[in-house]
Amino acid sequence: MGSTQKMGAGTNCQDRLVALHHLDVGWRPSDMTQRNGRIIRQGNQNKEVQIYQYVTEGTFDAYLYQTLENKQKFISQIMTSKSPVRSCDDVDEQALSYAEIKALCAGNPLIKEKMDLDIDVARLKVLKADHQSQQYRMEDKLLKYFPAEIERQTGYIRGFEA
Repeated sequence: MGSTQKMGAGTNCQDRLVALHHLDVGWRPSDMTQRNGRIIRQGNQNKEVQIYQYVTEGTFDAYLYQTLENKQKFISQIMTSKSPVRSCDDVDEQALSYAEIKALCAGNPLIKEKMDLDIDVARLKVLKADHQSQQYRMEDKLLKYFPAEIERQTGYIRGFEA
């Protein structure tokens, strides 16, 4: 057993770990990543591990998970360069798990429902962007690639006919 400070960077104890219990919330996403990195790493002889996060309903935990969620969104935004630095609409998997924990410890079912809807909206936005990207690629092929390819193939046919 150890804390983030005592068992942080430089500690090698990963050989036989089976479970990780988060008893408190770190202030930085890197704290949570460091904790999880203690158990999810090469050298652990256990192929499956469990990670538990304990929260108390209606406490400061909700604020801490809100802070983690916001920080993780900002970090993900910078690392992926998907959106301008002044806004933070990007949602990645880690930020969503912080949002889910925050909603659970808030104790209000409406917050959980809103979080679920936010996840659905984010997923649908990604699907919409992917669909639009596919449409643009297809239009580009119709306007540029296919006419040139038809002309090239027609030239081959003329060459065989001659």
